[in-house]
Amino acid sequence: MSPHLRLLRLIAAFAAAHFVLALGSLGASYTLGMSRFDAAQFLEPSAIERVASGASNVLFQPAMSILGMLAPGSHSSFVQWFTLGCNSLLWGFAVAVVFWRLTRRSTRTATGGPSAPPGGRLP
Repeated sequence: MSPHLRLLRLIAAFAAAHFVLALGSLGASYTLGMSRFDAAQFLEPSAIERVASGASNVLFQPAMSILGMLAPGSHSSFVQWFTLGCNSLLWGFAVAVVFWRLTRRSTRTATGGPSAPPGGRLP
């Protein structure tokens, strides 16, 4: 498999994982927070709700900040889904490039010269 195809697959996998985590954390924080609105007295958010809310705040950046600066106000559902998809691709690209750079095999030796061929001898 070519290195660029591997990188594209990593981007797609990390982007999909980001998309699922972003929507999951948003859904969890919303679901857990709704029960507090029905309470007669103020209830502190649970630890799980705080973690889910914090995770969704982080995972929806930088798209929400950029969208808020460029076009403040309410947006159509298409614009919101498109922004979330682009945000997931951005996160997937960033994480995949870091992962790819850390896990790829080096073609240089410790001295900085080219590595020996599989037979072990240089010509």
